[in-house]
Amino acid sequence: MLCGKLLFIIICVFMFPACLALYTNNDFEQADRRETCSRIHYTSAELRAIGTNAVCCAPLVNMSLPKAMRRRKRGKPGGVRRRNRNRKSRPYLPHIIMGNVQSLVNKIDELSANTRFLSDFRNANIMSFTETWLTNNHFDAPFELDGFKLIRGDRSLEDTGKKSGGGVCVYVHHRWCHPSNVFIKKFSCTPNLEMLTVSIRPYYLPREFSHILHCTFYIPNQHAAQAGNEELSVAIHELQVESPDAFFIVNGDFNHGALMNTGSQFYQHVKSFTRGSAILDLCYTNVKEAYTDTPLNGLGQSDHNLILLLPKYKPIVQRIKPRKIKI
Repeated sequence: MLCGKLLFIIICVFMFPACLALYTNNDFEQADRRETCSRIHYTSAELRAIGTNAVCCAPLVNMSLPKAMRRRKRGKPGGVRRRNRNRKSRPYLPHIIMGNVQSLVNKIDELSANTRFLSDFRNANIMSFTETWLTNNHFDAPFELDGFKLIRGDRSLEDTGKKSGGGVCVYVHHRWCHPSNVFIKKFSCTPNLEMLTVSIRPYYLPREFSHILHCTFYIPNQHAAQAGNEELSVAIHELQVESPDAFFIVNGDFNHGALMNTGSQFYQHVKSFTRGSAILDLCYTNVKEAYTDTPLNGLGQSDHNLILLLPKYKPIVQRIKPRKIKI
């Protein structure tokens, strides 16, 4: 009895794998047979004949989105930031960081760290600040930044009758413009307006502009806004007469004012709030849709936000389509 059970177990152990393999092979053969039957085989001559005798179908319906909903072509990398990254140190127009710092003395360390570790500050071509609170008693060395040229316009006690506050300054990146091509065009300091105009000729500039005139100004308070705006408009008009082909950048703290009639059209590019729910720091240029603005955190305890202005301007040579002319 025991021998019979042992013999049965041995037979099952040796025969079960063989039966399983046979059953599996039969399944595979049946699947291959079904797949072969479902296939349609063509020779090369038959395929050529089908292509020759094919009847053209009706044109496909245009399935593209409406123009208002289309942002850009699929798979096409776009955007202002990407376009500016591709230009690197040769943008069509300068990258600008502007704002009211309310004393640069206690914020220069933070600004220096930002230019080293934050790409927005490190890649900025121009940084212009108002209310620096600098005087003739402050040397340039503590406020200089690596890779930037500093141009100051300090408040004058004799011209304004005020001991403290005010003042403007501009930083220009060496990689974008050689320091010898940056100089003060005009500086005026009155009780109603403090204005610093810097002439800049960078390494690259679209051919429609001869150079850049960057005007940074500060209007002390809301009561002086009207008189300050009038002085500013007169100064801008005089600069336009002297340099009609220049690209103008006029930015600063307006204190609820606005740029008045200067003889030509100027466009305002700051749309974000700069202090609470108000837009006090504005930027005007003589080119429409030249910049797009992005708010940044203010320096230190300043209650004004900084504004990053990225150029979205395209030169005329890229906007005009080529034409064929028969000679």
